Amino acid sequence: VYIGKDTVIEENVVIDSYSVISQNCRIGSNSKIKRSVLWKNVHIGQNCGISGGVVCSNSLLKNDVKVYENSVVGEDTWVFEGCIIKPDVRIWPGKKIYDNTIVNSNIIWGTKATKNIFGVRGVAGVLNLDISSELCTELGSAFSTSMGKNPTLVIGSDSRAQSYIVQSSLAAGILSVGGQAILLDNSIMPMTRYGVVYHRASGGIHVHTSNESPCRTYIEFFDENGINISRSKERNVENLMNQHDYDRCKAEDIKGVIRVENFHEIFVRQGLEQIVHLDEIRRRNLKIVLASYSENCASIAYKFLENLGCNVNLIWSGIDNLMDSTLYKNISGYVTRRKADLGVIIKGNGENLILIDERGRIIKDEEYMLLAELIAIKGYDEKNLVFPYTFPGVAEEIANLNGAKIYRTSSSPAEIMRKMIELGKDMNKLSIQFILSHNGIWALGYILEYMAIESIKISKLIDSIPEYYYLKKEINCDWTDKGRIIREIAFGENIKDIELIEGVKIKDSRGWAIVMPDNEKPVFNIYAEGYSQEMAQELSADLSEKIAVLLKNQRQ
Repeated sequence: VYIGKDTVIEENVVIDSYSVISQNCRIGSNSKIKRSVLWKNVHIGQNCGISGGVVCSNSLLKNDVKVYENSVVGEDTWVFEGCIIKPDVRIWPGKKIYDNTIVNSNIIWGTKATKNIFGVRGVAGVLNLDISSELCTELGSAFSTSMGKNPTLVIGSDSRAQSYIVQSSLAAGILSVGGQAILLDNSIMPMTRYGVVYHRASGGIHVHTSNESPCRTYIEFFDENGINISRSKERNVENLMNQHDYDRCKAEDIKGVIRVENFHEIFVRQGLEQIVHLDEIRRRNLKIVLASYSENCASIAYKFLENLGCNVNLIWSGIDNLMDSTLYKNISGYVTRRKADLGVIIKGNGENLILIDERGRIIKDEEYMLLAELIAIKGYDEKNLVFPYTFPGVAEEIANLNGAKIYRTSSSPAEIMRKMIELGKDMNKLSIQFILSHNGIWALGYILEYMAIESIKISKLIDSIPEYYYLKKEINCDWTDKGRIIREIAFGENIKDIELIEGVKIKDSRGWAIVMPDNEKPVFNIYAEGYSQEMAQELSADLSEKIAVLLKNQRQ
């Protein structure tokens, strides 16, 4: 075995005899290399297998890729998740092989395939592979141009080195077209959102690196209200980038960078000012167990909770594998042993909460959103709430019982946020649901305020949520199958009760099921809600089987 200099080999990698790995390569965890040759600057993702193959320079194999005997992957080729390169296949340089493709013959003709830069939430990828400094500079210029002449833009980033590189490159692009860049270091996403509003900026950008995948960096773009830009605005930015349709400013018109120190102090203070019954929370001296994926997030949350007069026990911060269910279980046990009023886990971007009630029950995902609905309605008289079409119908049941109304939107995060803000403005107040859903730090203030003024435990609110039966599932497919399968399900059979608002929604006496093609991956997402658990499982299974049959028919 030969391994070149500056090569990084992650944990649980197996490199077998007669393998050659050149310089500056990276082998992801749980991958296996056997009798293979990797030229320089090759990046291999997690859970990959290369047996008797050759991967040429500057190529990228993402997670779960398999390369078999006598196959060659040419230079500058990207092979995306779940692909299989069969034996004796030659892939010429400069190709892109998209997710879950099975390659069983040579790929010679064609150039690099193009794909949208933006995904479900902004731009994401591995720095210096998917995302380069040059790309970020172009993004900064294009976004700045799309926001009008000489806009002021806030750029927040977490404390990771790769986030700082992206932030600096974005700022360079903004300045080069005459924009003004305000930088917030050691920021979390809600803080950057608030920074846009606080500085009365034209928009903003937040950069953060995933704790679960430390090489993956995310870039999200905000409008003047601090909410994610629309898909039409994303297309505008993509078009400007593709056409290089922006004018660089004169050297004398370039503005300086404004770097704001300790903006988290302003963020915490503003969050506290919104709490009306602050003294009541402080009198309660609530016991809180706090954990976070991010040290920065944990630090801000700790300070916020201390200012609320809470007795805070910070047990974890910056843990990469906090999503592990055993850790959830450990935190749950700690909450009950300490007889705490509430356990809190804050996701790394600072937006999302996972709660643990005093009985040790974990509240996340749909259950947390329903809890937020109850608190917004009962505690803050929120009359209009927003949920995507794919969310369980129990949201309407709770609203009807409490004199509120539910508005349904597409599952696009930007559309959901936009509707929440719009409904809040109609009522001349801030949307409490928006804060509870997208600002984990301030959300804690509202949750604890409601607990204090009503003298109520979170467990009692959870017990009041009507029972519901809801399932989510993914089914792998080829990219090219998506449109055809959706058309065949929608129009191929005589289904009486069907909706085509988002994906295909089928209703029957058991409940409903929705199938939607994923925007970023070659999969179908299935959502099902039944009048019993068995009915929900039947609906999901029936739709899954229908898709499997249609996929099989196509391959035959």
